[in-house]
Amino acid sequence: FASVHDRLTEGDEVVVEDVGVEDRVTVTLTETNERGRSVQSVGHFQARPHRAFAFRSEESGQGLVAEYVDRVRRPAEEFEVRVDGEPAGTQPADAHDTLARGDTVDLGEVARGSAVVVTWTVPDEPVELTEHVVPPQASFAVAYDDDAGTVTVTHEGGDAIAADDLGVALPPALTDLQPWDADGKVSAGDETTFEVSEAPDRAFVVFRERTVLTRVRLDE
Repeated sequence: FASVHDRLTEGDEVVVEDVGVEDRVTVTLTETNERGRSVQSVGHFQARPHRAFAFRSEESGQGLVAEYVDRVRRPAEEFEVRVDGEPAGTQPADAHDTLARGDTVDLGEVARGSAVVVTWTVPDEPVELTEHVVPPQASFAVAYDDDAGTVTVTHEGGDAIAADDLGVALPPALTDLQPWDADGKVSAGDETTFEVSEAPDRAFVVFRERTVLTRVRLDE
C-alpha cells in the first residue's frame, strides 16, 4: 500500500497482480509502539469461490432454487449452471448483475435424479464448484428378522429408482453401504434382503452414496 498511498482513506485501492486461481490474498496491519511490533490480519480474499451455491426445493416442491452463499460479491456472469451436462434454462446472469450472499436464482423444474453443477468460468479451464443431485421421492420399509438374522428393505411407493443408485447401511452390523441386489429399476413392491451377524439399531436407504431417502430406528 505504501508504494501507492501515504495514508489510506475510504475508497483507496491497490491492484495485486499475478494472483492465481488457488491463491489467497491476505491484508495485514503492522503496528509499532513502545511495546514492540505487532502484525495482525485485517482482511483476506480467496481467488477461487469456495462453494458458491447451495440448493433447496421451492416450497411448492415443483422447482429448484440456487442460493449464492459465498461471502465475496462477484459478477454473476462468472458462473454457469448445467443440468445433466446441458446449460440450465436460467443462469445467474439472467437474474443478477452482481451476486451477493443470499441472492437466489430460480432454476424452475428440474427432473428428479438430475445432476446440477455450477462452474466458475473465469479460469481458462472452468472450475466445478458445486454439484447437487435432485433426489427422487420414494419411501422404504425396513424389517429385521432376529431368528433368521436378516433385514428386508421394501420399496413402499414413490419414484422408481435405478438399483445401481441405491445403497443400504445397517449399523453397527453393516456400516458400509451395501448395494441393492437387483438389476434395472426398483419400484413399489420390490425388496432386497441382507444377512446380518448382529442386530442393527438403524437403517439408512441412500441415493447415489449421498442423499438419505429413508432412515429408520430398529432398536425402539
